Amino acid sequence: MPRSSHEIHFFGSFALDLTRGSLRQGSDEIKLRPKSFEVLRYLVKHSGRLIGKDELIKAAWGGTAVTDDSLVQCLKDIRHALTDEEQRIVKTVHGRGYIFDVEVSQSQTPELTLNDNSGVRITIEELETDGDASMLLRSRRGTGESVAPPAQLHRRVRLMVLPFRMLRPDSDVEFLAFSVPDAVAGALSVLDSVVVRSPAGAAAYANDFLDLKRVAIEARGLR
Repeated sequence: MPRSSHEIHFFGSFALDLTRGSLRQGSDEIKLRPKSFEVLRYLVKHSGRLIGKDELIKAAWGGTAVTDDSLVQCLKDIRHALTDEEQRIVKTVHGRGYIFDVEVSQSQTPELTLNDNSGVRITIEELETDGDASMLLRSRRGTGESVAPPAQLHRRVRLMVLPFRMLRPDSDVEFLAFSVPDAVAGALSVLDSVVVRSPAGAAAYANDFLDLKRVAIEARGLR
Protein backbone atom coordinates (compact mmCIF):
# COMPACT_ATOMS: atom_id res chain seq x y z
CA MET A 1 0.00 0.00 0.00
CA PRO A 2 1.76 3.19 -1.13
CA ARG A 3 2.02 5.97 1.42
CA SER A 4 3.19 9.48 0.66
CA SER A 5 2.98 13.01 2.01
CA HIS A 6 0.54 15.37 0.33
CA GLU A 7 1.72 18.98 0.56
CA ILE A 8 -0.44 21.99 -0.35
CA HIS A 9 0.30 25.68 0.25
CA PHE A 10 -2.60 28.16 0.39
CA PHE A 11 -2.37 31.90 -0.22
CA GLY A 12 -5.20 34.28 -1.05
CA SER A 13 -7.62 32.43 -3.31
CA PHE A 14 -4.86 30.14 -4.63
CA ALA A 15 -3.64 26.68 -3.71
CA LEU A 16 -0.23 25.41 -4.77
CA ASP A 17 -0.27 21.62 -4.69
CA LEU A 18 3.34 20.48 -4.61
CA THR A 19 2.45 16.80 -4.58
CA ARG A 20 0.42 16.96 -7.80
CA GLY A 21 2.39 19.83 -9.31
CA SER A 22 -0.59 22.13 -9.84
CA LEU A 23 -1.68 25.68 -9.13
CA ARG A 24 -5.41 26.18 -8.55
CA GLN A 25 -7.78 29.02 -7.93
CA GLY A 26 -11.02 27.58 -6.63
CA SER A 27 -11.83 24.62 -8.85
CA ASP A 28 -9.82 25.97 -11.81
CA GLU A 29 -6.31 24.77 -12.55
CA ILE A 30 -3.90 27.45 -13.76
CA LYS A 31 -1.30 26.26 -16.22
CA LEU A 32 2.35 27.16 -15.67
CA ARG A 33 5.46 26.12 -17.55
CA PRO A 34 7.63 23.69 -15.52
CA LYS A 35 10.36 26.23 -14.72
CA SER A 36 7.81 28.90 -13.82
CA PHE A 37 6.20 26.41 -11.45
CA GLU A 38 9.60 25.67 -9.87
CA VAL A 39 10.26 29.38 -9.34
CA LEU A 40 6.81 29.83 -7.78
CA ARG A 41 7.34 26.75 -5.60
CA TYR A 42 10.59 28.16 -4.22
CA LEU A 43 9.10 31.60 -3.63
CA VAL A 44 6.08 30.17 -1.81
CA LYS A 45 8.16 27.86 0.37
CA HIS A 46 10.32 30.85 1.36
CA SER A 47 7.56 33.44 1.57
CA GLY A 48 8.36 36.64 3.42
CA ARG A 49 12.10 36.32 2.77
CA LEU A 50 14.18 38.29 0.31
CA ILE A 51 15.54 35.88 -2.30
CA GLY A 52 18.33 36.90 -4.66
CA LYS A 53 18.09 36.16 -8.36
CA ASP A 54 21.11 33.84 -8.23
CA GLU A 55 19.43 31.77 -5.50
CA LEU A 56 16.22 31.54 -7.54
CA ILE A 57 18.07 30.52 -10.68
CA LYS A 58 19.99 27.83 -8.80
CA ALA A 59 16.76 26.52 -7.24
CA ALA A 60 14.95 26.27 -10.58
CA TRP A 61 17.73 25.37 -13.01
CA GLY A 62 20.33 23.73 -10.77
CA GLY A 63 23.75 23.96 -12.35
CA THR A 64 22.47 24.81 -15.82
CA ALA A 65 23.72 28.17 -17.11
CA VAL A 66 20.80 30.47 -17.99
CA THR A 67 20.42 34.18 -18.56
CA ASP A 68 18.54 36.56 -16.30
CA ASP A 69 15.94 36.82 -19.05
CA SER A 70 14.84 33.24 -18.33
CA LEU A 71 14.07 34.14 -14.72
CA VAL A 72 12.34 37.36 -15.74
CA GLN A 73 10.07 35.44 -18.12
CA CYS A 74 9.18 32.97 -15.36
CA LEU A 75 8.29 35.83 -13.03
CA LYS A 76 6.10 37.33 -15.75
CA ASP A 77 4.33 33.99 -16.12
CA ILE A 78 3.79 33.77 -12.37
CA ARG A 79 2.47 37.31 -12.03
CA HIS A 80 0.11 36.77 -14.93
CA ALA A 81 -1.15 33.53 -13.39
CA LEU A 82 -1.74 35.25 -10.05
CA THR A 83 -3.18 38.41 -11.67
CA ASP A 84 -0.36 40.22 -9.90
CA GLU A 85 0.49 42.84 -12.50
CA GLU A 86 0.84 45.43 -9.71
CA GLN A 87 3.41 43.18 -7.99
CA ARG A 88 1.64 43.06 -4.65
CA ILE A 89 2.30 39.33 -4.26
CA VAL A 90 5.68 38.84 -5.93
CA LYS A 91 7.56 42.05 -5.16
CA THR A 92 10.79 43.14 -6.80
CA VAL A 93 13.43 44.67 -4.54
CA HIS A 94 15.53 46.44 -7.14
CA GLY A 95 19.14 45.36 -7.20
CA ARG A 96 18.59 42.74 -4.48
CA GLY A 97 15.96 40.17 -5.44
CA TYR A 98 12.34 39.19 -4.87
CA ILE A 99 9.90 38.65 -1.99
CA PHE A 100 6.74 36.54 -2.03
CA ASP A 101 4.92 39.01 0.17
CA VAL A 102 1.64 37.30 1.12
CA GLU A 103 0.66 35.03 4.00
CA VAL A 104 0.99 31.34 3.18
CA SER A 105 -0.58 28.46 5.10
CA GLN A 106 0.35 24.83 4.62
CA SER A 107 -1.51 21.53 4.70
CA GLN A 108 0.63 18.41 4.80
CA THR A 109 -1.19 15.12 5.17
CA PRO A 110 -0.10 11.49 4.88
CA GLU A 111 -1.89 9.49 2.20
CA LEU A 112 -2.72 5.79 2.08
CA THR A 113 -3.96 4.47 -1.27
CA LEU A 114 -5.90 1.22 -1.71
CA ASN A 115 -6.75 -0.32 -5.05
CA ASP A 116 -9.28 -2.95 -6.08
CA ASN A 117 -9.73 -4.94 -9.26
CA SER A 118 -13.08 -3.31 -10.08
CA GLY A 119 -11.33 -0.09 -11.03
CA VAL A 120 -11.98 2.02 -7.92
CA ARG A 121 -9.12 3.60 -6.02
CA ILE A 122 -9.66 4.92 -2.51
CA THR A 123 -7.25 7.41 -1.02
CA ILE A 124 -7.29 7.91 2.75
CA GLU A 125 -5.84 11.18 3.96
CA GLU A 126 -5.31 11.56 7.70
CA LEU A 127 -5.45 15.20 8.73
CA GLU A 128 -3.75 16.95 11.60
CA THR A 129 -6.47 18.92 13.39
CA ASP A 130 -6.72 20.48 16.84
CA GLY A 131 -9.09 17.77 18.10
CA ASP A 132 -9.66 14.09 17.46
CA ALA A 133 -8.12 12.30 14.52
CA SER A 134 -10.11 12.84 11.34
CA MET A 135 -9.80 11.02 8.04
CA LEU A 136 -11.16 11.58 4.55
CA LEU A 137 -11.77 8.97 1.88
CA ARG A 138 -11.52 10.26 -1.67
CA SER A 139 -12.82 7.82 -4.29
CA ARG A 140 -11.34 7.81 -7.77
CA ARG A 141 -11.64 5.71 -10.86
CA GLY A 142 -8.48 3.76 -11.48
CA THR A 143 -7.00 0.29 -11.68
CA GLY A 144 -5.31 -1.89 -9.12
CA GLU A 145 -4.69 -5.38 -7.85
CA SER A 146 -6.29 -6.06 -4.49
CA VAL A 147 -7.95 -4.54 -1.44
CA ALA A 148 -6.49 -4.64 2.05
CA PRO A 149 -7.98 -2.91 5.09
CA PRO A 150 -5.91 0.04 6.37
CA ALA A 151 -4.10 -0.51 9.63
CA GLN A 152 -5.48 2.79 10.98
CA LEU A 153 -9.02 1.38 11.26
CA HIS A 154 -8.30 -0.57 14.43
CA ARG A 155 -9.07 2.65 16.30
CA ARG A 156 -12.31 4.60 16.16
CA VAL A 157 -12.08 7.22 13.43
CA ARG A 158 -14.53 9.45 11.63
CA LEU A 159 -14.68 9.25 7.85
CA MET A 160 -16.25 11.16 5.02
CA VAL A 161 -16.34 9.57 1.56
CA LEU A 162 -16.19 12.39 -0.98
CA PRO A 163 -17.74 12.26 -4.48
CA PHE A 164 -15.80 11.36 -7.59
CA ARG A 165 -14.23 14.07 -9.72
CA MET A 166 -15.12 13.12 -13.30
CA LEU A 167 -12.19 13.83 -15.60
CA ARG A 168 -14.51 14.52 -18.53
CA PRO A 169 -18.30 14.80 -18.94
CA ASP A 170 -19.91 11.44 -19.61
CA SER A 171 -23.65 11.13 -19.04
CA ASP A 172 -23.41 7.32 -19.06
CA VAL A 173 -21.28 7.17 -15.91
CA GLU A 174 -21.97 10.47 -14.12
CA PHE A 175 -24.14 8.62 -11.59
CA LEU A 176 -21.01 6.83 -10.34
CA ALA A 177 -19.70 10.10 -8.90
CA PHE A 178 -22.19 9.72 -6.06
CA SER A 179 -23.40 6.10 -6.13
CA VAL A 180 -19.99 4.46 -5.65
CA PRO A 181 -18.91 6.71 -2.74
CA ASP A 182 -22.37 6.14 -1.23
CA ALA A 183 -21.84 2.38 -1.46
CA VAL A 184 -18.37 2.69 0.09
CA ALA A 185 -19.80 4.78 2.93
CA GLY A 186 -22.53 2.20 3.50
CA ALA A 187 -20.05 -0.66 3.61
CA LEU A 188 -17.79 1.16 6.07
CA SER A 189 -20.66 2.17 8.33
CA VAL A 190 -21.11 -1.42 9.56
CA LEU A 191 -17.71 -1.29 11.27
CA ASP A 192 -17.83 -0.55 15.00
CA SER A 193 -14.49 1.26 14.83
CA VAL A 194 -15.63 3.74 12.18
CA VAL A 195 -18.07 6.65 12.18
CA VAL A 196 -19.03 7.55 8.59
CA ARG A 197 -20.43 10.98 7.88
CA SER A 198 -23.60 11.29 5.83
CA PRO A 199 -23.14 11.04 2.03
CA ALA A 200 -25.55 13.99 1.75
CA GLY A 201 -23.07 16.10 3.70
CA ALA A 202 -20.19 14.93 1.52
CA ALA A 203 -22.11 15.87 -1.65
CA ALA A 204 -21.77 19.54 -0.70
CA TYR A 205 -18.06 19.33 -1.62
CA ALA A 206 -18.59 17.85 -5.09
CA ASN A 207 -17.64 21.01 -6.98
CA ASP A 208 -15.18 22.54 -4.51
CA PHE A 209 -11.40 22.56 -4.64
CA LEU A 210 -10.72 20.81 -1.35
CA ASP A 211 -9.10 22.52 1.58
CA LEU A 212 -8.89 19.23 3.47
CA LYS A 213 -8.35 20.79 6.89
CA ARG A 214 -11.45 22.95 6.42
CA VAL A 215 -13.50 19.93 5.31
CA ALA A 216 -12.31 17.90 8.31
CA ILE A 217 -13.29 20.67 10.72
CA GLU A 218 -16.68 21.20 9.08
CA ALA A 219 -17.30 17.45 8.99
CA ARG A 220 -17.37 17.36 12.77
CA GLY A 221 -20.71 19.11 12.67
CA LEU A 222 -22.30 16.75 10.10
CA ARG A 223 -24.44 13.75 11.01
